Amino acid sequence: IIDNQETIFFMKISQDDNDIMALWTESKTLINSLKLSFNLIWLKSNFLKASDDLKTETEESLEHLIKELEQEKRIVESLKKHVSKKRTGPNR
Repeated sequence: IIDNQETIFFMKISQDDNDIMALWTESKTLINSLKLSFNLIWLKSNFLKASDDLKTETEESLEHLIKELEQEKRIVESLKKHVSKKRTGPNR
């Protein structure tokens, strides 16, 4: 994540270690999701005890994160289909 404005991340798209896809985006939703995911993992790894208010806020944040991640998953799946169509298009 760069300046909370853009991000790039890499994903394996098959069992082949060399078959990797990079996704760059300026999507605020995805950037916020990644930041929230990291922060939640960081908090959990440090075994912090959350107060009831923080627990409620975290639960709400997780629900929101899950919805955002589901939306981003649909976007990535659509991109995979597009890449797959280009690979198997009429020129191949």
